[in-house]
Amino acid sequence: MSVFEDTLEVWQNALEHDDVATVDGPASIETLEEARDRFEQLGNEPRDGVLVISIDMAREIPRGWVELEAHSLSPDGHEEFRPFDDMITVIDGADRSAYICRSDALRLDMTILEANGVVAIDFERGDPDA
Repeated sequence: MSVFEDTLEVWQNALEHDDVATVDGPASIETLEEARDRFEQLGNEPRDGVLVISIDMAREIPRGWVELEAHSLSPDGHEEFRPFDDMITVIDGADRSAYICRSDALRLDMTILEANGVVAIDFERGDPDA
């Protein structure tokens, strides 16, 4: 299984898990901030969380709200998504996935160990055009 398949599986597991908090909303920085706030409300430190968001979803967020930039150390054409200063950010290749989690909240087989360490983001339900 590739890292992209793993992140898609975590996102799907989080959306289907009864005890995992889910934030619904349009593809916007406000939805991401709401997810970050929910992550904190569950007793997590922002710096302990990782925002995982697909490049497709990152590109749907208006450029005025996010920073997509090329770095000299990055390969040509590589973009980095940085919505928060206090969270590590990862871009994956899955279509619409997005979530925030602590690494110790997941098992190696991508199942959720601690529901309070994961916040799923569902852009589709909050986006009437999706």
